[in-house]
Amino acid sequence: MKSENLKIEKINENDYERIFLTSDIHGHYSMFEELLDKIKLTKKDLLIILGDSCDRGSKTYELYKKYYDLEKEGYNIKHLRGNHEDMLIKAMESGDNDHWYRNGGEKTQKSFYNNSENRDTLTFEEWLEREGIKSVKWFVEWLDRIPIMISGKKNLFVHAAFDTTKGEDEQEHRFLIWDRNDFWTNNKTGKAIYFGHTPSKDGKIRHYVNDVHCIDTGSYKNGIIACVELKTGKEIYIKDKENKKAKGKENSED
Repeated sequence: MKSENLKIEKINENDYERIFLTSDIHGHYSMFEELLDKIKLTKKDLLIILGDSCDRGSKTYELYKKYYDLEKEGYNIKHLRGNHEDMLIKAMESGDNDHWYRNGGEKTQKSFYNNSENRDTLTFEEWLEREGIKSVKWFVEWLDRIPIMISGKKNLFVHAAFDTTKGEDEQEHRFLIWDRNDFWTNNKTGKAIYFGHTPSKDGKIRHYVNDVHCIDTGSYKNGIIACVELKTGKEIYIKDKENKKAKGKENSED
């Protein structure tokens, strides 16, 4: 697995009847299930998740497995690499979990352990010693092929930011995944740009100048995930019915 691979996927928006965008679900599987129920996704549609499906919430495994299963069933699901997937990958490669665990990674590890075949025979620590998440082959393969950016004819989709001083093929890995630059002030790409990464304080999608939009509504802070249908502009908000919001007291890379 190459952690710095700048993988860009091209799409044509006209290939789909509807295009749904959501972001930063952070292990809140039940909220995603409710979202699917609301949008009535079909195989003629496209669903783009702008990264950060792991950590914070307790059901990361279920969330990724749902994406994987939907893809196998013929649904068009595309998931970007967010900074939390980035931390996960680097922890898997290095064996150093400290940075990842400070940002909710242990919940992801435990979610995979709770769904492992060896749960009844191995303790959590023993499972980790036997490679943990690395042993989940379908997930490692899926994680290795997700793009860092999706480029459409009229839209760009990134996790964190887009460097407007550079072309699409000149972007840098860290900027796309981690940056919090006010890049919308200089969007001259001729395309709308959609991103996540920085949660809104009020749980609403933010619309910036120059056709730039942030979809992160703070699933773990506000208990809300948002979705927008690209062609109509319709916004959908899902609230955590169990009201299990994060306290916002832990160290956070969002």
